[in-house]
Amino acid sequence: MKKFNENLFSHLTPKQRICLAFEAQARGDEAEYSRLTDTCPRKTYSGPDLMFRGSWDAITGFSLATECDLRGYALSWLMAIRAGETETAHDILGKMESVNKAWIDMLKEAGLSDKAIKAARPASHFVVETLLSMVPEGGDPDADTAKVFDKIREEIPIILKKGM
Repeated sequence: MKKFNENLFSHLTPKQRICLAFEAQARGDEAEYSRLTDTCPRKTYSGPDLMFRGSWDAITGFSLATECDLRGYALSWLMAIRAGETETAHDILGKMESVNKAWIDMLKEAGLSDKAIKAARPASHFVVETLLSMVPEGGDPDADTAKVFDKIREEIPIILKKGM
């Protein structure tokens, strides 16, 4: 029976393997998950420089995530205003500005110009833009936001390896 399983694993398509791997994880079957990953065919690739590709993908992904966060804050702001919680709404605007500033600072640290930062950002929702325009610029991101963006910096190769 073991030989059959090994033979089966060696002939899986990538789609079959990924589905089975997630199914194994959903069942908590680490042994099957390990067999699926260990028997996955190994390939050698030629492609764009890993420093470039990894940084591009990380910046793009984190930019999308930041925009999602800002939209979440915009929705929270609206709910606070509708509930008459003006102090909470004010705090939310501050958090939005803090996240936006930390994101921009991180991209500047990566070497992007203001124009390039705008290009790196996904299309921002007009409500997000309107709310950010209501907050005076300046100041540093709050401590919690700074900690999150410090961890994000660790995922962007060009920030980790200065001068590359």
